[in-house]
Amino acid sequence: MSYSHKDIGIVKKINKYLKKKGINTWFDKDRLKGGHIWEDEIKKAINQCVLFVTFLSNNSVSSKGYFQSEAKAAQEVWEKIPEGRPYIIPVIIDDKVIIPLSIEKIQAIQHTSIRKLERSIYETLKHHLEQGIS
Repeated sequence: MSYSHKDIGIVKKINKYLKKKGINTWFDKDRLKGGHIWEDEIKKAINQCVLFVTFLSNNSVSSKGYFQSEAKAAQEVWEKIPEGRPYIIPVIIDDKVIIPLSIEKIQAIQHTSIRKLERSIYETLKHHLEQGIS
C-alpha cells in the first residue's frame, strides 16, 4: 500500500481491517524490519504484488517524496501487464485531491465514511483476487 506518512492514521485503520478480513497486505510498518534496505524492499514488493493500492490525498500527490517514486515504479509494472487487467487501485482519502493524469482513467474508490471505504476496498480486492489475477 502506497501512501503519504501524513495519512498514516487512516491507512493503518484500513490495513488492520483488510488483514482481519484475510487480505494479505504489504504495509511498510508491518513488513520493514531493522537492517532492511527499505527502498529495495518497497521496490521488490511493488514488483511482486498482484494489486497495488495507492492512497491519494493532497499530502501524497502534491508533495515531493517517496510516494512519487512508488507511483512511478507501479506505473512501470502496470505497463508490462496485459491491457485491461487491474493492477493499480486508487483510493481517494481527500475529496479535494486532484488525481494524477497517469491514473485518471482508472476507477477510484472513494467514500466519506471510513467504514464504507474499508468495505469498498475489501470488496474490490476480493473481487479481483477471486477473478484469478496473478
